[in-house]
Amino acid sequence: MDASVTLDLAADGVVAMLSSFGGADPAWARGSGLSGTTFEVYAQEDISLDAEIGHGAETVVYFAFDGSGVVYGYDASLFV
Repeated sequence: MDASVTLDLAADGVVAMLSSFGGADPAWARGSGLSGTTFEVYAQEDISLDAEIGHGAETVVYFAFDGSGVVYGYDASLFV
């Protein structure tokens, strides 16, 4: 983990993912979960190609939600 960002949220849950793909090695968004009103997120690099885990800057998108219910997702290609 090279860098992390702590977000101040008043939410029951957060879903995060990378929206950029920089560098040659794969990476994904990783977090420590919600703690009170904060959520820490960072890019964790895969080690299948090599053992080093240094990774450049990435853009993380997130969806924070509060309360309970059902979240539906649709395949956008169905609407084309």
